[in-house]
Amino acid sequence: MVSTQESAENWEKEATALMQAGNLGLAATGLQARLAESPLDARALALMGMVQLMLERYEEAVAFLRVSLLREPNDARTLNSFGLGLRASGMLHNARQALEQALALEPSDPAINANLANVCASLGDQARVRALLEPMVDGIDEAPVEWWVMLAGALLAQGEAHAAHARLDTAVARWPDQLALRVQQIVAISLAGQHAAALDHLQTLVSMVNGDPEVLGRLANQARAFKANELALACFEQLRRQPGSNMEATLNATMNFGIVLADLDRHADAVAAFSEAIALVPELADAYRMRGVSRAKLGQTASAVSDLQRSLQLHPDHPDALAALETLQTAHPAA
Repeated sequence: MVSTQESAENWEKEATALMQAGNLGLAATGLQARLAESPLDARALALMGMVQLMLERYEEAVAFLRVSLLREPNDARTLNSFGLGLRASGMLHNARQALEQALALEPSDPAINANLANVCASLGDQARVRALLEPMVDGIDEAPVEWWVMLAGALLAQGEAHAAHARLDTAVARWPDQLALRVQQIVAISLAGQHAAALDHLQTLVSMVNGDPEVLGRLANQARAFKANELALACFEQLRRQPGSNMEATLNATMNFGIVLADLDRHADAVAAFSEAIALVPELADAYRMRGVSRAKLGQTASAVSDLQRSLQLHPDHPDALAALETLQTAHPAA
């Protein structure tokens, strides 16, 4: 005769095996049967929550895992899954709290460390990301590439371009085909003051991906996010001159090219870029607004006022255009 304990072990083993095999429907059916017999079984509730998490039914997952934690509040595995469910539901601060609790119970668990680092990265706490991941990247030979990417991002966000550069050189040597690492490596090289080398790496990346605009766009956006404006400029220049690009892609790259030029105080070049965008789409309110702002910086007051007024004709009550026009007319009452 099978004991109650053996029966419990059997259903849990069966559910776990089905989950590992990807048979989530069968796992859920077995767990439903278990919960019909014992509605408050903490382990069955936790496993059901994990199944729902794997099925991307995050609201249901959080509900099952929350009840499980009421029964067993110090189960690190359940807290980890609860944190993942909360993160997927957009509740980042609650997710962090759950994962911090899990980590306090299992401080050496790599998965919990990595999941917490992911949430902290989304919350902008790069110091915590670095503290979590640096020991694991240094101490685990098989540390996955995703950890290196997160760690490098944290170092870049903290202004540690040289440290990020060194890390990324090591990572790229290990995973030469990982585009996310190469993208970050180029940003790090540029931020470390080696702009010519960054451009060389950019050309290598362009060749690797056959000019894939998605990869170049990712690099351009990361460069802008980390204020590597010269690199961003080179990327947008590549994108706007890309053979076979459709009009929307060319327009987007040209507008961003102009924005970066303006950020670099190269307003005459920015005016030329925004004029190209207007030639592509004559009714583009933002292009007139940005060209007007750059013309104002160049002292071309009458042209700036004309551009800003045109922007407002196309997009009435645009707050940025209104503010820019008001500032300009206050400084130059005769304009």
